[in-house]
Amino acid sequence: MATTVKILLGVSVLGFVCLQIALYWVNEIRLPKLDLWKLTRKKGKIKILAIDPHPDDETMLSGGFISKYSRDKEVELKHICVTKGEKGDEIFKVSETELAEIREKEYKKALKALGCEKFEMWDFHDGKVEDEKDLIFKKLNQELKTFQPDIILTYERAGLYGHPDHVALTQIVHQLVKEKHPNIKVLYKTLTKRVLKTIKLPFHMANGREVVQALPTTRLPILSFITSKYKACKQYKSQNLGQGKPLWLIMILLTNEYYTDKY
Repeated sequence: MATTVKILLGVSVLGFVCLQIALYWVNEIRLPKLDLWKLTRKKGKIKILAIDPHPDDETMLSGGFISKYSRDKEVELKHICVTKGEKGDEIFKVSETELAEIREKEYKKALKALGCEKFEMWDFHDGKVEDEKDLIFKKLNQELKTFQPDIILTYERAGLYGHPDHVALTQIVHQLVKEKHPNIKVLYKTLTKRVLKTIKLPFHMANGREVVQALPTTRLPILSFITSKYKACKQYKSQNLGQGKPLWLIMILLTNEYYTDKY
């Protein structure tokens, strides 16, 4: 009995040590922590507009951010999803009309799981963000005039893996802020070089274009919000978010999210 206890204790200790090593390896803890007030050089309440091209884009890379700042009394956060993601049928194999309805419901449940009360889904076409750039530019410009955010959160310049919709939306945001709203700060979500080399991303979506991601300059510890992020991810039953890996394992390992204000 005593020997069995010692073995189990040894295995537990070894497992804990291995987990700590994995956490240290995956998480770039040398990066400074994200400070929104330092970024905006503002005192008092901050308004954030987070915008993504598809349902679930908000959760995997920035679910912790959305959950944290949706609960912060000094922050007002709103999320916008530009399309209904009707082309992204990874599991159900239904019509685009049916999938759009499914993903809209999933999106609403996910945002509520993150604690975000202000969100809306636009009706632009999945896979056509580049073609509809002018229309999105105008609609987003009006949104910025109305909501008047201090910060916009979106994908980094390469859309992480070159997805045309991701890239096009980031270009729209960059151009719009540069030309019409120079006082708004843009925060781009990304991953560390180490994580990018480790995980499998669908680079085929880049259609042969070179993908050069913007690397992070800050990190956001999200350990306190992992449960909310995990629950939000689980709402997307139409999607294979883990890409063959257990979502709970991804959540445990990635206890930081990564951002840069450099385009």
